Amino acid sequence: MNEFQSIVKTYILIVKTLHGDPGDNVTVVIKGTDGQTEKLALGKSQSHQKTFKDNQTDLFLLASNINNIGKIFQIEFYPDIKFKEWKYNNIFIIDGIHVYRDLISIYSLVLSTNSPSIVNVSEPYIESQESIYYAFIKTGNDSCSKGCYPKLSLFGNNQQHTEIDMKSSYRMHSLSINNNNALEKHQFDIFQWQDHNIGTIERMHLQLYSENKQSKCQWPIDWMFVIHHKYSFTGRIMLNRIIKINRFISIDFEQKPLSITGEHGDSFDIQKKYNDNITSLNILNKQSNATSDDIGRYYVIIRNIDGTTGDVYINFHSDDLTSSGEQHLSKSENYPDHPFTSKHTDLFHIKALEIGHIHSISIRLDETVKEHSLTLDLLYIIHNSIVYEFDLKYIILNKEQSNKEFIPRSHPILSDGKASYYIATHTADKMLSGTNASFQIVVKGTNGIFGPIELKESLTNDNDPFEKECVDLFHIEDVDIGDPLSVSITLEPKGLLPSLFSGAKCERIMFIKNGEYNSLWQLVGDLKSKEAKIISLPIHQQQTIKKTPQISNIPPEPVYSKTHDEPSLSNTTNEIYSSKIKPLINNIQKSVSIDNLKMAEIEDHQKRHTFAPSLYQAQQNYRELRRLLKKMNGPIQKETKTRPERLS
Repeated sequence: MNEFQSIVKTYILIVKTLHGDPGDNVTVVIKGTDGQTEKLALGKSQSHQKTFKDNQTDLFLLASNINNIGKIFQIEFYPDIKFKEWKYNNIFIIDGIHVYRDLISIYSLVLSTNSPSIVNVSEPYIESQESIYYAFIKTGNDSCSKGCYPKLSLFGNNQQHTEIDMKSSYRMHSLSINNNNALEKHQFDIFQWQDHNIGTIERMHLQLYSENKQSKCQWPIDWMFVIHHKYSFTGRIMLNRIIKINRFISIDFEQKPLSITGEHGDSFDIQKKYNDNITSLNILNKQSNATSDDIGRYYVIIRNIDGTTGDVYINFHSDDLTSSGEQHLSKSENYPDHPFTSKHTDLFHIKALEIGHIHSISIRLDETVKEHSLTLDLLYIIHNSIVYEFDLKYIILNKEQSNKEFIPRSHPILSDGKASYYIATHTADKMLSGTNASFQIVVKGTNGIFGPIELKESLTNDNDPFEKECVDLFHIEDVDIGDPLSVSITLEPKGLLPSLFSGAKCERIMFIKNGEYNSLWQLVGDLKSKEAKIISLPIHQQQTIKKTPQISNIPPEPVYSKTHDEPSLSNTTNEIYSSKIKPLINNIQKSVSIDNLKMAEIEDHQKRHTFAPSLYQAQQNYRELRRLLKKMNGPIQKETKTRPERLS
């Protein structure tokens, strides 16, 4: 394809290899009623690390510059060079919400000629009142336990639903179209079933059952996507979790314009025609359509002493042993071409399973190459407005010990009236971006301001912040200013030649009030000496508390962020604090005349404490509520601190 031509059409091709490996030597032509595509290379498998292994089903993304070929009826497989025979079957071609399948059981592409192997495909025939559904599921690094079967339920916009039991070891056959045994280790399975028409898929419910009521059943799932033929396509849903017998997953889907990831990870809507080749390949990754709180945002700032060229993975673990699944730290946002270079601080933006409060993390270095080693220095994680600090000084990962787990450092509780703030900055990768000038800030909030404060002691770069490409993190303890509204930045010249190199190009800034507020990244741009630049901070969006009916009496997959129809797990923890707060409120109501506005403020603070997503935030909100009550009714008797009982 000409590199100046834009990709205007994308397809998903799925094929199972029976025997033989053609390597990178296969191209395909897709034929339709209104034309055909150019020759398209299969490229890299999206479902497995190595392509074309025997009895393996591979998924390929195909990008064409032919706009419309009509209804697909045929696929031609061409050998680019001569190779031994390749046998394959189970061919699927997906064009948007249309799914086409092959009609013959086995195909062969052989050595002798350059003639193609022709596969005829067609859409399924269905009765007028029914529909066809497909679920494409990638199992993780272990098999679904014997005697267990996951049930997938889909809920549509016409108040109807459909469901399928995907596996049971005590049945004579597997419901997987492409595999004799469904949901085996690292396997990619396809399920097809026919049911009444539920319309557009609005919600998905996935739950694991046991035929013999055993409690140790579990199933690791990496990702999945679901298609209601001719109606809707969920996009790929990244799960990376283990589903257990007493848990379920429930995810909502919102029909809205596709959002794509921006240059630095935060998403934005694209209204123009896609002209970027990489953007067009996001057909499989329309994760923006999944509007569940299941997906969390993690910023990982990691500094090393001795770097590595090996693959590094991180896994986040919660208080109740839920994990996000291993996440590949592959693309550094400040050093995209060379992450983990020695003595570098790298920033990674990870979107993974939401686990709530982080209890620990594990880091793994791919141990396949003996020469690979990584010497760590420090690590900070920003997640849900909380900054976690890990002291990793001289921790070494290598062939002998490639995986280690770490617990974040604890910090002393601040006195009343004080708050903990973090400021992250990312200096641009441009000439003269860095500065030696004094970088001063003033932060304004709803209840006051603090500053000017000079940012000079970087947690990530010591006494040398604001260098080109650098990510710096600063910690400030100051007065509680309420909800943050804006940050004012001023460069004050210093040194022998203050007029030289006194400007700076600050790419972006992030402001965190620890446990309460996270601005995410805000763009800054050019800074000039002695000219204040004010960066407005977005309004903090508090989670809406609403009561919803239960689908099942079995509790959901244990994550703190609440998804549709799931109960809040934080209530049990916070009942400890509620029992203390309620008498204080009752005393104020009896002894003081309080207008409706004041009472509403108290109730708002009480909700923020009761429905906090983590124990840490519940403690912070508890102290804030006590301060409010103290202002209104004088000193409150100091209580003996007790350690809250940990959730089982």
